[in-house]
Amino acid sequence: MFNYTVTNNNNGCSTTGTVNVNSNITPPAATAAASTSLTCTNTTITLNGGPASGVAYAWSGPGLTGATNAANASANTPGNYTLVTTSAANGCTNSAVASVSQNTIAPTTTISPSSFSTTCASPTVQITASGTGLTYSWTPPATGSLNNTNIANPIANGSGVFTVIATSTVNGCSSAIATATVVADAGAPTVSLSTSSTSLSCLATAQTFTASVSSGSFSYVWSPAPASGTGTITITNPGTYSVTVTNTVNGCATDAFVTISQNTISPSVNSASSNTITCSTTTANAVASTTISPASYNWSGPGIVSGNTTATVNVNSGGTYNYTVTDSNNGCVSSGTLEVIEDTSLPTLTLSPSSYTTTCASPTVQITLTASDPDLTFVWNSPPTGSLDNATITNPIANGSGVFTVVATNTVNGCSSAAESLTITPDANTPIINLSANNLTLSCSASTQTVSTGTGSSPNLTYTWSPAPSLGQGTSSATFD
Repeated sequence: MFNYTVTNNNNGCSTTGTVNVNSNITPPAATAAASTSLTCTNTTITLNGGPASGVAYAWSGPGLTGATNAANASANTPGNYTLVTTSAANGCTNSAVASVSQNTIAPTTTISPSSFSTTCASPTVQITASGTGLTYSWTPPATGSLNNTNIANPIANGSGVFTVIATSTVNGCSSAIATATVVADAGAPTVSLSTSSTSLSCLATAQTFTASVSSGSFSYVWSPAPASGTGTITITNPGTYSVTVTNTVNGCATDAFVTISQNTISPSVNSASSNTITCSTTTANAVASTTISPASYNWSGPGIVSGNTTATVNVNSGGTYNYTVTDSNNGCVSSGTLEVIEDTSLPTLTLSPSSYTTTCASPTVQITLTASDPDLTFVWNSPPTGSLDNATITNPIANGSGVFTVVATNTVNGCSSAAESLTITPDANTPIINLSANNLTLSCSASTQTVSTGTGSSPNLTYTWSPAPSLGQGTSSATFD
């Protein structure tokens, strides 16, 4: 309790009294604590302050972020942080300190060994990164791969620099990059295939192929397999062949391929004879034609005149002709035969009878000629002492005497027969007249004249006088007056 006196300075009067004064100087509560430690994953933490109400807050410290006048604050730096609370009731203050710790130590990891060599025979390697309490993140190069990128010891394939980062499971901090270099011994052999030709033919029924590689130790496997274990093979069938050449040191292999074609088609040949050999056409052309070019030819046969090494051969005898046509590109041969027809048969003539005797009563005779062929022409020849009514027909009428000949020619083949002949003999009993007088004169003293034929009493004679005699017509002696 407090007593007081109030005096008026003008009149000196005063008043006295008492006042009761209450006291409130109790400080507020104050608490401060860090929610956790700072790590690589927790780079900002919460500072928890109290009490929850009735006070004003004021945080201070080395790494505050955000508001500092709330019950909770944020910090990103280790150290001591002070919270001052001020009572809203009496303005009294209090303070508390939160200590913030930090764990940002990066782990270390190593790869041992840090370099590897692979071969084609052993193309993979297991890489191992050291450390405990860590997670791993691997990155393969563009030329390589890993079976698992999140374990400590993945299997690497390919080549190049493989990298890993290890992260602590405690503070989330990551290590520096560790590397492992994988060098691939990928010295695959360089293969070249050599041959004189990639085509099989009738001339070349087999081709030899050689797989050539650089110096070293190699094995060879061919497919299809005409042979194995050698760099040289002989191929007799068409198709695609492959060879796998393997370096026996590092297991690396190279495949090479070759395609073999085949041309064993014999030329297609058309053969024909130009004509039939006859007596008028004494030669013919035998032709073996093909569309293949170039081609060679060979003929054999009974009557080759010329051209036995060409497509057309000239022959002068009928018979069988053999030809071979060779494709000059592939050496394949077509053989065949060609029959050349020969028609040189001579007509056959028969004169029956082959002799005649004519008489004065029958001074002509029709010749009878028989021929073997219908298509014939005839040429007759008369002796000087005879004649024919038609020298180009089968049965002409002959007059006179002597040897008559005929030759027949076949109009189809032009062949002519041998000359056939017949003899015509006149009757040998023709009377012989020897007139007793060839010139007589009639006169007064000789008013008649008699002429005799001189035939006497020869038989089988008849007589006809002209002009008619006065006596003796029909006898061998006639009288004229």
